[in-house]
Amino acid sequence: MKFRTVIVAFLIGLLVGFVPMWLRARQRTAERDQALHSFEISQLQNRLSAAALDSRRGQYETARGELSQFFSSLNADVKDKRDVDFSPEQLKSFDSIFSERDDLIALLARNDPASADRLSNLDEAFRKALPQK
Repeated sequence: MKFRTVIVAFLIGLLVGFVPMWLRARQRTAERDQALHSFEISQLQNRLSAAALDSRRGQYETARGELSQFFSSLNADVKDKRDVDFSPEQLKSFDSIFSERDDLIALLARNDPASADRLSNLDEAFRKALPQK
């Protein structure tokens, strides 16, 4: 009887220590995931802004590469079902952004100065589609 009491007390002690640690770990995991998502959004914004700036400077090939990375990363974030933190309205806005992809890349490939204004407009549209902090 005494052995059973010791075992039960030991198990209760383990649970009393384990449950708070498990709850904190879950909370920290959620915070980490949110921070990673915010970081990915910031990287997307930086790539698109850099492409617009490089296009304005006449560095069209660099801008084309940055724009391609932007669209590839955005597509991966939108298609990744595990990390979907985008609302349906945002996804709809992203569809209009994706529709400009081929035209913009073609403009940059032709070294067309009109790409700078179009990229600036795309940058503004992307920022409007994101949640405000």
